Amino acid sequence: MLTRPTSALQLFTTSNKKHNVFSSRGPAPITVPKRLTGLPPARSQLGTVAAPLSDIERQNAERRRAYEEKLAQQRAEEEQLNTGAAWWEVECPPNMINVASLDQLKTTVEGECAAGKLVVVNFFAPECYACKSMQPKLRQIARDNPDAVFLKVNGLVGDLMQYVEAMQITRIPYFHFYKNNKRVAEFSANMRPDKLALLRAEIAAHKEQPVAAADTSSYQALEA
Repeated sequence: MLTRPTSALQLFTTSNKKHNVFSSRGPAPITVPKRLTGLPPARSQLGTVAAPLSDIERQNAERRRAYEEKLAQQRAEEEQLNTGAAWWEVECPPNMINVASLDQLKTTVEGECAAGKLVVVNFFAPECYACKSMQPKLRQIARDNPDAVFLKVNGLVGDLMQYVEAMQITRIPYFHFYKNNKRVAEFSANMRPDKLALLRAEIAAHKEQPVAAADTSSYQALEA
């Protein structure tokens, strides 16, 4: 004679014994088919992995960064020009100095040379188009050579005009290079690639010269 289950739970467990769903040890283990084992975890568990940049992508990123820096410099220059600053006073790096007098020129050259630095003197005129167009390049060259000093001399101001005449400077932009208080090079330059290359080469060559005793012979024209 069959015994009737006394409760719904007994009825459920009795009817499922043959399927081995429940046992005294808990739920039956689930067997994973072999073909499903060894699969990678879900994408949500892996996270996002950035693919390495190719050479072209890296070059494009560098060009974009350089372009953005150039735009930022141009905006800063425009803002300073809008405030009334002269073009030769705009965005000058710390090692680029605007000279206002002959005495300042002599004092600065002697002091910086005594410190073992190369001094590059740039002669210009406010209305000189070549001088103005070359200014951004000069600023960049100055930034690339922080251990050198760049002096900007307006050849139409006060006693600096007399100095330009005494040095027989007839073409601008014109450059003097001083090391150890001695003029070691001079030439005219402009935006031509070969002239810019010459300017950079002279700076690189004379920066490496050892510091020697002061030589004031280059100032004879100033004192005459």
